[in-house]
Amino acid sequence: MPHPLKSWPREDETFEESLISCGAAIFLEMPESARCTILLKDLLEPGEYAFLAALLAGIKASHIWIEAHPEISSRDHPVVQSNLAPLIQSEPALADRFQNHKKEVVGSLPGLREGIPEGEDDTGAV
Repeated sequence: MPHPLKSWPREDETFEESLISCGAAIFLEMPESARCTILLKDLLEPGEYAFLAALLAGIKASHIWIEAHPEISSRDHPVVQSNLAPLIQSEPALADRFQNHKKEVVGSLPGLREGIPEGEDDTGAV
């Protein structure tokens, strides 16, 4: 695959899973994040990497803001109040998923650790 990419690969599931896994590793500040940052900077055009970094930063800022305001709860929203209980009644396993969503994210990504190409250690050194 050429570096940097000039066009998005068509229907390349492995590429897409690796890109998502690396983005998640960076977002979640996992040990693989340094290696993933180097990989994505090499793979993407500088402007595209900047857009990805801005997207992740915006999402992270939203998460930090919500965590800093525990008085705000999604359970107070009228749509959640009218739909959450019936939803959990129809799908009881969702209650655990909602409570443990951070673990669910890491566990649900296809091959999070396996999808990140080898080459550098976690500090970016070869």
